[in-house]
Amino acid sequence: MVDTLKMITAITPKIYQVILNRSNIKTSYNIQKKQIFYEIISDNLEGSYSSSLSVRVENAGRYGIDIHTRYILTVEGSYHKLVRGQNAYDGFWDIQEVANGLIELVENAYNIRLPTIRHWFLQRVDITNCYDLWDNFSVRRYINNLSKCQYPRRKLKFFDDESIYLSGKSTTLKIYNKLLEFQKNDLPKMRKNNFDYQAYMNDIQGFIRFECEIKKKKLCDYYNGLKLIRVSKVNYSDMEKIWSDEFMRLLKLCNSDMKIVRGRDSVQQRLVEKYGETVGGDSFNFYLLLLMEGEKTIKNRMSKTTYYRKLNRLKEANVDFTQQDIRIDFEEDKIVNFDPFSYPKVV
Repeated sequence: MVDTLKMITAITPKIYQVILNRSNIKTSYNIQKKQIFYEIISDNLEGSYSSSLSVRVENAGRYGIDIHTRYILTVEGSYHKLVRGQNAYDGFWDIQEVANGLIELVENAYNIRLPTIRHWFLQRVDITNCYDLWDNFSVRRYINNLSKCQYPRRKLKFFDDESIYLSGKSTTLKIYNKLLEFQKNDLPKMRKNNFDYQAYMNDIQGFIRFECEIKKKKLCDYYNGLKLIRVSKVNYSDMEKIWSDEFMRLLKLCNSDMKIVRGRDSVQQRLVEKYGETVGGDSFNFYLLLLMEGEKTIKNRMSKTTYYRKLNRLKEANVDFTQQDIRIDFEEDKIVNFDPFSYPKVV
C-alpha cells in the first residue's frame, strides 16, 4: 500500500501568499458517514504515524526546477490515514491516485487551483504491507525474535514487543506492532472523534506492519540519476520492488522459488539435502551459532571470508535465521512461522 507521500511543485506568487496567510488550519473529511478530523501544518511531519497534512511554501532557489519559478509548494502526508482515519487496511495501491487525492485536499482547504499531477515531483514515498498473525502475542514474539538483525552500515533500534527501526540515507525500514503503534500515537486523538476505535483495535490486534520509507536519494538512484522524478511517471511496481529488495536484505533472504525454511529440523534437512552431510552439517552448526549468539558476535569471531561464505550458504538455501531470540534449548514454539514475502497481505 502507499502510505506517506511527499512531493513538490512550482507555484505562483498569488498561491504562495494564500497559503502563507493561512499557515495552520483544521479541516475534515466525511467517509462512510464518519467525520475524520485532521490538521494542516506548515512544518515537517512528526513521524510516519502522523495524521496531519504538511503544506509548506518556500523559495525555489535550492530546487532547480525552473529559473523563472520563485516559489515551491511541498505537500506531505498519508492520504490513506487522512481519508480513512486509519492506515492498516482498505488502502491505496496507485501512486497517482494518492497524489491526485492530496492535491485535491489542498485545493479544497485553501480554495485554490494547483498544477496538475504532471507538474509535481516525488521526494519520498512510503510503501507498506500489513499482515495478520491473528493475535498480538505472535506479533510481539516475532518482533522480539528480530532484535539481533543486522543491516550493513545501519544501527538497529529495537523496542521490546513494539518495533525495530533502521534509518538510512536512502531508505528507512520499520517493522512494528500495529496495535501498539495505534494505542501510542492515535488512540488519544481518536477518542475525541467519531471513530469506532474499539472495533478497529479488535481488527488489528494481530497486525504486523512492514514499512519502507523510500527517500529522494534512492528514487534518484533508481531512476538512473534523475534529479527530479515526476510523480506521473512513477510505477507502484517499481516502488514495491525496492520494498522487497530492502527487506530481503534485512532478513537475509533471496528472491527464490525455493520455500523458506525455519526451525531446527527443517533447516537441518534442507542444508544436508542441498550441500551434503559434511558441508550441510557445518552450515547447520553455523545456523545454530547465529541463533544462540547473533550475527554481530559470530562475525567478530570469524574471518570475513569465512563468515560470508557460511552466511551465503544459508541465504542460498533460503534458511530464515533472523528470528534469533531463541534460547540454548531451541524451543521450536518460539519461532513464528511467518515471512512477509509469501504470507498473504492485508488489503
